[in-house]
Amino acid sequence: MRRTLGGAAGGQIAATFVAGGTVPGLPALTGFTTTFAMAALVLICCAIAALPIPAPHPRPNPDPPAVPSETGASLRQV
Repeated sequence: MRRTLGGAAGGQIAATFVAGGTVPGLPALTGFTTTFAMAALVLICCAIAALPIPAPHPRPNPDPPAVPSETGASLRQV
C-alpha cells in the first residue's frame, strides 16, 4: 500500500516539475532534469535512512545434520 501511495505521489510531483518547465505547448528539458535530480535526492535520503537497519541473522536449524551410519554402509545405486 505504501509503495502504491508513494508511486502516485512521486508521479504527481514529477508531473508538476515537468509541467512547470514548459515552452509553449511542449515540456522543456529543465523539467525532466529537475525531476531526475529530485528522484536522485530522494534515493540518497532513503539509502541513508536504511543504513541503521540491522542485517537479518540466520535462523538456527532445529534439525541436526544427517550423520552417516556408523557401519560406513552407503546407499547402493540401482
